[in-house]
Amino acid sequence: MEKPDRAPNPLRLLLVSFLAALAFLSVPAGGEESPRPLKAVKLVRLGGRAFDRPLAACPDGSGGCLIVLETSGRYAVGRGNVRSKQVERWLVRLDGSMKWSWAENLKSPAGEGDEGFGVCPAGEGAFLVGGLALPRAGKGPLRIFLMGEDIQGRRKFRKRFGGSKNGFYALCAAPDGGCWFAASITGKMRAGKTVLESEGGEPLHFLARADANGSLLFALPLSRRGEVDITALCPDGRGGVWVAGTFSDSLAFGRRMLTASGDTEAFAAHADKDGKWLCASCTAGSGSAFAEGAALCPTGDGGCWLAGQFGGSVRFGKEDVPSESECDVFAVRLTPGGRFGAPFTRAPMMFQHAADLCPDGKGGCWLVLNAATGRSVRNPELKKTAELLRVSPPGRCVRLLSCGEEGVVFERVVPSRGGCLLAGTFAERVKLGARTSLYSRGDDSDLFVARIADTD
Repeated sequence: MEKPDRAPNPLRLLLVSFLAALAFLSVPAGGEESPRPLKAVKLVRLGGRAFDRPLAACPDGSGGCLIVLETSGRYAVGRGNVRSKQVERWLVRLDGSMKWSWAENLKSPAGEGDEGFGVCPAGEGAFLVGGLALPRAGKGPLRIFLMGEDIQGRRKFRKRFGGSKNGFYALCAAPDGGCWFAASITGKMRAGKTVLESEGGEPLHFLARADANGSLLFALPLSRRGEVDITALCPDGRGGVWVAGTFSDSLAFGRRMLTASGDTEAFAAHADKDGKWLCASCTAGSGSAFAEGAALCPTGDGGCWLAGQFGGSVRFGKEDVPSESECDVFAVRLTPGGRFGAPFTRAPMMFQHAADLCPDGKGGCWLVLNAATGRSVRNPELKKTAELLRVSPPGRCVRLLSCGEEGVVFERVVPSRGGCLLAGTFAERVKLGARTSLYSRGDDSDLFVARIADTD
């Protein structure tokens, strides 16, 4: 005997329809899933009643990080004390339990020349710091310096060199405990077996290789016409180095010449451990389009991720990409031979700026950006937001943390166990989760560091 057909349950039909609609709304038109939200699991501050800003950062190997801090403050940092007489640069450590350990003055006052900084691991429990600092006499033009430091804050060495005028841009680790760094000089300088000398009073930009004791081994001078801005270095995992930045007109890496077709182009070039240029690649803008390289990180296979911003129609390899706003952010993966992959782009607002990049341990990257919307960049009524994204290959955003609090700027990101450490500044309040918020102690910006877990 057959069972009679049952009448459909209207409540069940309503529930099924609701779930189907929810699933449809969660998938954008391209068919990709929406990025899952991120949140901070712990949030700490440094400073108060003073100006504080992170200039560079690297992991410390035990779940914490080292930060080059620009500050005008006077406060305790673990067993050390920050005592700035003006805006100065300090090296500080945050340990794996999110406690501040120590601070050391880098003797580098703000406000003179091209003052980039870098810090990187240099073997087990050791680190190298580079930048510009005062000469030994305490007066005169800033000099390029390299400093060795251990995880307890004990200095191993400090070496200074340079020309009559110097610039420092970026630094990254080399496998023997040494480093690569990018800098410029006006005048003459010996770098190991290489003699560097500028011409016509124009700065000479170069890459240099140093050993674990800070001694220079050799240098690679860059030939250019027009302007060049070196913004980032990263190791290729094989002893070599990637360098990135922005140029106009032309830029040569040995016999490899790049020529700008737009106003400015983003570039990335790859050298091996002996200083031989392997490849050099750049974007190709159309007309008044522009592209700027801002950050780099390794992919783990000898290639790199390059991040920056662009406006207008710009070609990445064989793919032409028009910007959706006046200035979009991009992140693109390059092969060891310099071939562009499919770029990831983001245009949440009218203006975007990529701040930093680090590997996520899965072939992708963590990308930090800051964005604003309004009639112009100088508009005080701009609505601003700061974002942290995890981008997976070939170029898809899978995780997202967004903060629209007034005065919050995301600045640096470093890899950490199960996620990353995010450093930035805030003027009034920073809130990165239901139970993770801080309030400012003064009128100037305070530094925060958040531990971000890559889990739901």
